[in-house]
Amino acid sequence: MNVSASARMELFRSFDSAPLATASMAQVHRAVLHDGSPAVVKVQRPGVRQRIEIDIEVLHEVARFLTKYTALGARYGIAQMVRELEHSLSQELDFRQEGENTRTIGRQIAGFLRLTTPTVYSEYTARRVLTLSFVRGRHLSEIPRGELTALDAPRDREGPALGLPQADRDRRHLPLRPASG
Repeated sequence: MNVSASARMELFRSFDSAPLATASMAQVHRAVLHDGSPAVVKVQRPGVRQRIEIDIEVLHEVARFLTKYTALGARYGIAQMVRELEHSLSQELDFRQEGENTRTIGRQIAGFLRLTTPTVYSEYTARRVLTLSFVRGRHLSEIPRGELTALDAPRDREGPALGLPQADRDRRHLPLRPASG
């Protein structure tokens, strides 16, 4: 990713340049903060914002054409759909918003002792970079159904904790980690 070596050394004790996970808009790297805390750093790919802005402008042109010259455009609100997509992608591209969403989810699940979200390190987070505590876990498909069912009780203080991952916002990959004693 496009994080200079000097910036990595200044901000982190260590930073693994090989990505832990990759996606279309960003890559996630392991890092260690200067205080020794393990972290993950999500870095937006260079040029992603510009490519999306161009794509959205093309979609606006198509929507204007369809609205003006076809019944389909007006009937299905194509222009409004493009505006909603533009708004959604704008939020997706601002990792500060993702950090705030992570904090919100953390507050919402606070009553469930075995559910957790990573800590957001605001001082290491910006529009194109999100830094979170590292949460070790298992892939959701590896968790037996009975174990998942047991997670439903907020009063249960024993057993594993479910950690919402830093690398996958759509929540298809929910790692399961041991509960602290």
